[in-house]
Amino acid sequence: CNNNDVSLDGTAFAKDGIVLVTVNYRVNVDGFLKISGVPSNLALRDMIFALRWVQDNITSFGGDPDNVTVFGQSAGATHITSLISSSVTKGLFRRAILQSPSAIAQYDAELASRVSAELLKFYGVENSREAVAAIPVEKLLTFAAFIAKHDKDPEWCRMLGGNTGLFKPYYDGEILQKRPVDAIAEGAARGLEIMVGSTRDEWRLYVVQDGQIDTIDEQSVRKFTESAGFAPEIAEKYRQAGRGRTPGEIFSALRSDLIFRMPANKVLESQSKAGGKVWAYSFDWKSDACNGRMWAAHSLDVPFVFKTIHKDFPRRALLGSNPPDSLANTMHGAWVKFATTGNPGWTPFDLERRMTMCFNSESREVSDPWKSERQTMILR
Repeated sequence: CNNNDVSLDGTAFAKDGIVLVTVNYRVNVDGFLKISGVPSNLALRDMIFALRWVQDNITSFGGDPDNVTVFGQSAGATHITSLISSSVTKGLFRRAILQSPSAIAQYDAELASRVSAELLKFYGVENSREAVAAIPVEKLLTFAAFIAKHDKDPEWCRMLGGNTGLFKPYYDGEILQKRPVDAIAEGAARGLEIMVGSTRDEWRLYVVQDGQIDTIDEQSVRKFTESAGFAPEIAEKYRQAGRGRTPGEIFSALRSDLIFRMPANKVLESQSKAGGKVWAYSFDWKSDACNGRMWAAHSLDVPFVFKTIHKDFPRRALLGSNPPDSLANTMHGAWVKFATTGNPGWTPFDLERRMTMCFNSESREVSDPWKSERQTMILR
């Protein structure tokens, strides 16, 4: 996370006796690109280094090295999926909270090489530590042109399975032996207590503010479903299930589930199959920002967890006119309880009942709230 983000102020956790450590890590080319002569997965290595620092030093701050919980949101949660599956991290933490993880986004080694080759070809440099380090800043800033071009390439999008975010960890045989959710299903995280969830309307963060949700047409929906490998009728099934009426609304719902909701579900299922302890949640509270259209968008759960909903941070306006303190108290309390005891206070997830805590103005447990979506959008 970003240590300078006011929405991540740890004061509320400190008041509840939690020693909060926030960690920055290398990103983009520095953190993830597969480069000849450079150690793999540098971003994950940064996180592991920080966790080892916690083990060595946290007692000096009043913490307990035997009671460490790692938690993150979005990319942070995605990388925690990698950490909980890795044999390298054993003994570094006891619990994990994954908020909106894109948990199946990691590359295999071959795909990581293809992505790296394509990007370095764009920059006009060979694949070596020295060549990449010598790329001038001005050339690095042309990255947006690379994305704009490749996001229009159907073959490229299909290769990435519809998730065209470029910089991702890869199976390197050291930090990651295989796809993390598969390792978790085989028991890699069986000894950990895990909590996993997402927001109900993740992708609205990216399409509502600029009005894009109103300009997306049926052709755009078809292109997306094709790139993700879905049958064309999936859009109509989502419409019939009440996930939207317009192409933009259907597109947003499909992207929300492909990138975040169903991968989160994959972690829940994997840990449950392995006999590990896991709890599910869904953030369902609808913000009235952007003329009542923001809803439960990506990242809006974070200030509730940190009890910073009234602080002045860049996305504060997206919380709308009246974010409820009661919800912040409930969510923050659950995170504290889980970090302290290993139980957030509701029924653990299993493959039969799939009990999920749905956080809202009035929070409640629901059995299998995403049944229609998980039966429609089947991820391998």
